[in-house]
Amino acid sequence: MDRVRASPYRDIVMIRTPTIALIAALAVTAPRSSTAGAQEAAISLSVTRAFSPNGDGRKDEATITVGVSGPGPVTVRVLDGAAELRGWEEEAPAEGVVLSWKGKDQEGNVLEDGTYTVEATADGAAGPETVSLPVRIDTRAPSVSWESIRPSRASGRKAIRFHVRISDAASEIRVKVTVADTLGVVAAHQDELATGSRVISWRPRYRGRSLYPGTYRAAFMAEDDAGNRRASRGRSFRVERKVKARVFRRLGRTGRKVAITIDDCHYPGAWRSMLRTLRRARVKAAFFCPGDRMAMFPGLVRKTVRQGHTLGSHGWDHGAMAGLGKSGAERKLRRDRATAWRIARVTTAPYFRPPYGSYDGAVVHAAGATGHGRVVMWDVTTGDTSGAGVGDIARNAVRGARPGSIILMHTKDVTAQALPSLIRGLRAKGLRPVSLPKLFRAAGYP
Repeated sequence: MDRVRASPYRDIVMIRTPTIALIAALAVTAPRSSTAGAQEAAISLSVTRAFSPNGDGRKDEATITVGVSGPGPVTVRVLDGAAELRGWEEEAPAEGVVLSWKGKDQEGNVLEDGTYTVEATADGAAGPETVSLPVRIDTRAPSVSWESIRPSRASGRKAIRFHVRISDAASEIRVKVTVADTLGVVAAHQDELATGSRVISWRPRYRGRSLYPGTYRAAFMAEDDAGNRRASRGRSFRVERKVKARVFRRLGRTGRKVAITIDDCHYPGAWRSMLRTLRRARVKAAFFCPGDRMAMFPGLVRKTVRQGHTLGSHGWDHGAMAGLGKSGAERKLRRDRATAWRIARVTTAPYFRPPYGSYDGAVVHAAGATGHGRVVMWDVTTGDTSGAGVGDIARNAVRGARPGSIILMHTKDVTAQALPSLIRGLRAKGLRPVSLPKLFRAAGYP
């Protein structure tokens, strides 16, 4: 039997007189006409191949269609072996009979998962004729799991191989793979796969372009022919490739959005306090942490990522990078990037802030070579490294902020104390603190 990509999936069996011939096909919505010289088919039967009467709104009913050569009585039965579980007696008009069956027996009980027989009988030229087809009740969702994503560090310009495992009663499964960044789904791909260990080779693209450097999360949904679905867990992979880096101090066309960015990650107490404040205020920030600090406080790095904040590179050891040359700057950026992936399964790309704001052309080129295409400076500083107090830190940020601003602060106790009033002040001014990715997306960047 040939497989036809169509929906719904149905089997058709026709009986011709005087010789009985069985013809089966998929996705046919009407009986085939008889061959030249043969009599018109006395009866035809179409049944939904599989359905799932579990109340989820997807294929909860089977459709039974009986076609007849002329008006007359039609009997339809659902059988389990020789036992009749459900029956209908209809006076069929010339166009036939269409029944909806919800998988229940004569007493109204939903039948157990399994394969049953639908049998239809009608009067033909030589007497009663009967035709039957199988129908499967399947209320169990497929079992799904990840095996791997290769390469886990992709370029974005070549296909990625998604290795998945699927098991189900059905032999073929419809699969939808989605790739998301922190803002949501950016690419999707659909396929039909046999059950077992399978590989989906696909090059995700966003708005017609290769994925920009960054961390992505893949997931897949499997749906069987009875409409049962199951989603996998998400699995992270990273895109890291050479891009042209640009320096940003403020972004345009963002609406009333601004970004809070926090540097250094030197003091764990202040860092924890800031995370608590941001969580309560429902604000996402960007943390630019040197690699050696990530290695020193891995739990805080993971907590920062888990709460949805952005992790950017700040050089390995917070040393000034201007004057290091391209290769020296690259080494620090690569080490930063690798540390973030090892600890929290995220890449620092595409965000990089040079320590002390010190950079030259070689540093910018090194940033681009390591996928850090966004060298993030600032247009508003809180003055928290110059002895400003709690009130001054909040006032400095609010007074200087305007749409598209990038606000600089540091993981210091005094700044952590100022953060709640700083956020309230921004909102009172009509500004909306958002994550760095959301600010770039609002400005039209991928």
